[in-house]
Amino acid sequence: FIGASTLISTLIAPVVQTKAAEALVKGQTAHSQNPFLNTIIPAASKIANKNDLYASVMMAQAILESGWGQSTLAKAPNHNLFGIKGDYKGETVSMDTLEDSGNQNYYQIEAEFRKYPSYSESLEDYAALLRAGTNWDPMFYSGAWKSNTQSYQDATQHLTGRYATDTAY
Repeated sequence: FIGASTLISTLIAPVVQTKAAEALVKGQTAHSQNPFLNTIIPAASKIANKNDLYASVMMAQAILESGWGQSTLAKAPNHNLFGIKGDYKGETVSMDTLEDSGNQNYYQIEAEFRKYPSYSESLEDYAALLRAGTNWDPMFYSGAWKSNTQSYQDATQHLTGRYATDTAY
């Protein structure tokens, strides 16, 4: 397995979109050589700005979770970019997934994942999760909010080991 920091730096390097996405939030244009990013940049920028989040972090996490939009979960008709489990307005898709019981000890389960009509709803739902936290701690993701950080690096550090069950995430 590749270490999480190596994987994230590999993903973020092509995402020179960090500046592009934040520029888009400020009303400037941003374009990518990657069709997947061109699909999500406008919505991610708008949704992140509206929710006090970093668009670059949102996009990097979508890239990581969805394999650049190529995972079965991310593709139509599912549009789930972040691997969020449960249902979205009653819609689910059942898939096999790997869980980490700790120290990268993986086991396979079948789980219900949220099924969205489009990427936009997936991005909105992710932002809502980061803003509302968990049912046991509404401030669980507050360390990823722009207002509580100095940079996108602070936000990614806060999400590491917190967002996913994978201890190497």
